[in-house]
Amino acid sequence: MTSPDYADWLTPEKHALEVYTKGVPLARKPIGISNGSSSIAGSGSVNLVTAAAFDQPSFHMLIGYEYVSNLATIPFGRALFLWTDSASGFQVEPELAILPGAFAQMNFAYLSGPARGDLLTIQLDNMEPAQILFYDWGISQSSHVYPEFRVLEVSQAAVTGLTRAGQNNQAAVLASIGANVPAGGSTTRLASAWSGEAFLSCDNTAGTASITVQVIDPGLPVADFSTARQRQESWHPCSFPPVRVMSRLCHFPTGRC
Repeated sequence: MTSPDYADWLTPEKHALEVYTKGVPLARKPIGISNGSSSIAGSGSVNLVTAAAFDQPSFHMLIGYEYVSNLATIPFGRALFLWTDSASGFQVEPELAILPGAFAQMNFAYLSGPARGDLLTIQLDNMEPAQILFYDWGISQSSHVYPEFRVLEVSQAAVTGLTRAGQNNQAAVLASIGANVPAGGSTTRLASAWSGEAFLSCDNTAGTASITVQVIDPGLPVADFSTARQRQESWHPCSFPPVRVMSRLCHFPTGRC
């Protein structure tokens, strides 16, 4: 084997260009799959994509939901990611994301994850029985490797009938609730969607019935409490498995956690 067998052996830039154009995973090479906007009637379903072909290792997607009526009682959309291996016809266990639709504005979430087959169908269900769900989406496949299915709600728009939990992105606080819970009562808050591990912290900040609840990104070593004594006595971490049903309703009964 001699140099004439490789005419461009002294021009590595040609090799680099070939690597990029072939879509080697080290180079990001997004390929658009589908995008659009439409609506679904109450309790209706639609396929955003049907048996879309994938030859890249991952996908990423932006999707938003909106209800123009303030009469929605279950204001959520459910997206099912159905992956199939075309050679065998085998369908893997579907990924699932349940996200809220905001009132009179789009509420967006960013989703990413591995391609678990070479064909993808995304089914979108309107969980609201009576009101129309408006949706907007775009999805691409990518040579970048996303090893896990992840969901991040990127906005915190108002949702009919539900109160949002507090949030502090800079401090890695995913949800914060400071509520006065009456005896025998409970408080419900809607946390932004987060697919991953988190710490749960509960603290009686001002009395027997005043409870502060925080959900903390595990990258943060301590919660943002006002005194070191509270950090020592009131920090109760627990590790959640990855959240598969996204946009959870946090329900906190009376008493210390």
